[in-house]
Amino acid sequence: MIICRMVSLEMSANIVMQHQFIKNQLLVIQIYFFFEQEVKKELVQYFKNKERVLPTESKNLLLYNGDIETAYLEIINLYDTYGNNYFKRIRLNYND
Repeated sequence: MIICRMVSLEMSANIVMQHQFIKNQLLVIQIYFFFEQEVKKELVQYFKNKERVLPTESKNLLLYNGDIETAYLEIINLYDTYGNNYFKRIRLNYND
């Protein structure tokens, strides 16, 4: 009987530890997701500000008028297509 209770207590302790581990992992995932969303928002805002100073005919409307997700995907697409050259163009136009 005593051995049975000890095994039961050990199993309960293992379940509590597993629950705590899962809870901690979920918290890490939530923090990472929040951090990722904040970085994405700041990146999009940075490029929207760069587009704002360009003449209307030079603006990328998906980037300038799009929501955060649309603008972010456009930034990724531009980088995949043109690499750093696109970003250098923005920097040159902004400094003129």
